[in-house]
Amino acid sequence: MVTNVHGVFERVSGTVRYDPAAPEAAEIRVEIPTESVNTRAPQRDAHLRSADFFDAAQYPLITFQSLSVRSTGEDSLDVIGALTMRGVTREVVLVVSGLAGVAADFNGQPRIGASPV
Repeated sequence: MVTNVHGVFERVSGTVRYDPAAPEAAEIRVEIPTESVNTRAPQRDAHLRSADFFDAAQYPLITFQSLSVRSTGEDSLDVIGALTMRGVTREVVLVVSGLAGVAADFNGQPRIGASPV
């Protein structure tokens, strides 16, 4: 039997430097602790953390570092970057659309909304 399983990584951190006037200059770095995976099924989560999948003991982080950014429309970007999982780095393209304007949060820090495609 094959089924879709939904889950999240409960801890994600990173930095985004983005200027709407110069989207090609954007810089993105993300770190995801592999042990923070949560599918709401403890037995499955333990298996995902094992050497069969993420091998969280050996490889505690999934990382993404942008290499370049290409504007593909008024509110969309292709973010080309290096994704590293289990010690293997591959170049990937993240397609981002629905870029919203930059606004300040409750602490006065800038925020921007976007959606992956």
